Amino acid sequence: MSALASLATLYLKSRQKRLLQVTYPLTPRRLMQGMRWLPLPSGASQRQLRVGNVPVTVISNAHARQKERVLFYIHGGGFTGGSPATHAAFAARLMQAGGFAEVWLPDYRLAPEHVFPAARDDVMAVWQTLCRHHDAGHIAVAGESAGGNLALGLCVQLRDTGLSLPKRLYLMSPWLDLGLSSTQLSANFRHDAFCGHPERARDWIRQQFARHYLGDRNAGDPEISPVFADLQGLPAIYVQAAGNEVFNGDALLLARRCQEAGTACELEIWGGLFHAFALFAPLLPEANSALRRAAYWLQHGRFSQRNPHGHLLATG
Repeated sequence: MSALASLATLYLKSRQKRLLQVTYPLTPRRLMQGMRWLPLPSGASQRQLRVGNVPVTVISNAHARQKERVLFYIHGGGFTGGSPATHAAFAARLMQAGGFAEVWLPDYRLAPEHVFPAARDDVMAVWQTLCRHHDAGHIAVAGESAGGNLALGLCVQLRDTGLSLPKRLYLMSPWLDLGLSSTQLSANFRHDAFCGHPERARDWIRQQFARHYLGDRNAGDPEISPVFADLQGLPAIYVQAAGNEVFNGDALLLARRCQEAGTACELEIWGGLFHAFALFAPLLPEANSALRRAAYWLQHGRFSQRNPHGHLLATG
């Protein structure tokens, strides 16, 4: 692990006590606004549009050679925070590295003001509009954390309704089981870098995020926790998870269920790192490496070289 990543992990550990004292769902939303300071990379420009009542940020790549290729990026934030503004810089870098001409970021409705299925419905509405402008075979879908949940859920819903599926699906530190019921974690797991002990982390996440999104629904419902859905007939999936996050249990469960369903799923556990670490590109070397690997896979469906930072588990 790089010196910068080690320092970042130490900082997160030093803030655990304060973070665990957060009890109001809108506080994490305000904290996430700090990500807005990262600038767009050179050659990226953005515009705003609306799909019904859903605002959408569209970022264009001036360097793109294949104008038909588009990335659909769904931001995370525990279903209660985040926005295209907080994730635009990362999404633009992934767009450019993957050779996409555009990236679309839906500003879906957030809990606690809007419970399930508001976010899912907004994502579906934007996807259908995107597909009226671009062939789904040229679109890749990506999402991190809660956005990874919505991204996988979108693909399940598209398959079930007979609509066009994206070409590939990239998930970063996805939260796929709202109940966090899996106790299996990666072999090198020591603690959750944000919350410490895994049970304490799970309890805090359930209280501060899951219950506000669920409304009166059960966390085990496959519509809300898509890792429990039928995973047959989905596009190829690439998952990046950190060694020190409780969500790597969700990633391991997804890999196992994809293997049972015959769906191609490649999972990498990046040892020693923390939840959604790739968002810290271009600041952390590991984040830059993760972004490059994801971009290459989204473009080619394979990897250009071995990953020295993580363990690759291929299934399906």
